[in-house]
Amino acid sequence: MMIKIYYASLEQPLSNIDFQTKMKLLPLMMQNKILRLRHSVDQQVSLIGKLLLKKGMMDLGFEHLFAQVQYSSYGRPYVDDELDFNISHSGCYVVCAFSVGGSIGIDIEQVRVLDMKDFKRVFHKEEWADIQSAVNRYQVFFDYWTAKESVIKAVGKGMSIPLKSIFVSNKQSIFEDSVWHHKQILLFEHCICQIASDKLIDDVDLYEMKF
Repeated sequence: MMIKIYYASLEQPLSNIDFQTKMKLLPLMMQNKILRLRHSVDQQVSLIGKLLLKKGMMDLGFEHLFAQVQYSSYGRPYVDDELDFNISHSGCYVVCAFSVGGSIGIDIEQVRVLDMKDFKRVFHKEEWADIQSAVNRYQVFFDYWTAKESVIKAVGKGMSIPLKSIFVSNKQSIFEDSVWHHKQILLFEHCICQIASDKLIDDVDLYEMKF
């Protein structure tokens, strides 16, 4: 299955003029959703995510559906059964993945130091042992974390799905009776980006956008 990923790094915040100009490229509903976010940095990365979405839908021939994006009761955006997409961001890094004919989830996280013992309960025994025995424990921690999060985002039910209900092993995850396939994508230094798909992943095309 072919997957396309559009990505961007907003290392320098948009000026107010640029922000307002780019906001006008979006349907009013999306603009209002962005403006409801409390912090300007969240508004900016959300805007970039929607612009990645707009560009990807245009390239794939679905631009006519961009203004028809709806949100499920769990807050996951969607358009129809043929095209699936998913957006994620961490810090200034934003990604948007597309799949035609299958479900897709994507998660990006900056690798950082944290108190891992607070998260032990969300991992299976085998996963936790792998993390603890790794040379770079934080790298492996976020390998597992992004795998689980990408499945959650593909399923589209948010944090109503416990992380521990997903078992990650050998580039696959098991959730309930379903198998999800993973692929890790190298986009930014010190970041882990991972996709989950209900179909075997063949090629992944990458498209960087500058803002």
